[in-house]
Amino acid sequence: MMRRQAQSSTRITGRRELHDLGNRACHVPGHRRADRTSRTGRHATTPKPCPADWTGISDRDRLAFAYSCSGDEPYELGEEPQHQPGIPRGKIHEHRLRDSTVYAGVPHRYWVYVPAQYDGSADAALLVFLDGQIYLSPAVNTPAVLDNLIAAGDIPVTIAVFVDPGPNGPGLPVYGGSDNRSREYDSLGGDYARFLLEDLLPGIEQSYRVTAEPTRRGICGIRSAHSPWHGSAPTRSAMSSATAAVSRTSEAVTPTRP
Repeated sequence: MMRRQAQSSTRITGRRELHDLGNRACHVPGHRRADRTSRTGRHATTPKPCPADWTGISDRDRLAFAYSCSGDEPYELGEEPQHQPGIPRGKIHEHRLRDSTVYAGVPHRYWVYVPAQYDGSADAALLVFLDGQIYLSPAVNTPAVLDNLIAAGDIPVTIAVFVDPGPNGPGLPVYGGSDNRSREYDSLGGDYARFLLEDLLPGIEQSYRVTAEPTRRGICGIRSAHSPWHGSAPTRSAMSSATAAVSRTSEAVTPTRP
């Protein structure tokens, strides 16, 4: 009884833990895994499988999660992400990558920020933002930040690429959905780095004069948009917000040194 109470009071710290707890909750009380032997020497009964429609999230938690994503927090922008008088504004160009060699059949939308100071006479620095629309939204207003920093001379002339995950895919573990974000961002390995290097950036490099120097390239992501760390992307600058640097997919993880 004490053991069952301890299990029920376990703090859930992530989606994977929710999934694991849900699997345990669906086991028949008193049963053990079939690959183990009980104290009497008998093999235990196979655990009862979870219902096909079970998501691992209670109705109360589902409402809390939806509210947390509503964007209703009382947050106000400071001066940096607001357009300042007399500061030249860069331009945003929207594009669509219709297919991918890494994620076959999955298109991607992306936007390219070109600062007013760019004239193609010298290599520009390069920034890549994952979950691109979040960083372009008024709540973040990254183009204004870049306008102000470039005009002040705090950063060099910089081309920025804002790319969204593919719209069709397996969705999220437990939470569901139908996009490709979890497959791209939550999988450890070099696939997403290959996507950047082989599918996305070659078109940027053909259209704009950008540097190949890793110290002048950077990448930025939020939450689980961490996968470029697990590959050979030629950048030595990275920024992450609310990092969730874990694998939420089912592949085996072999630690490697960068």
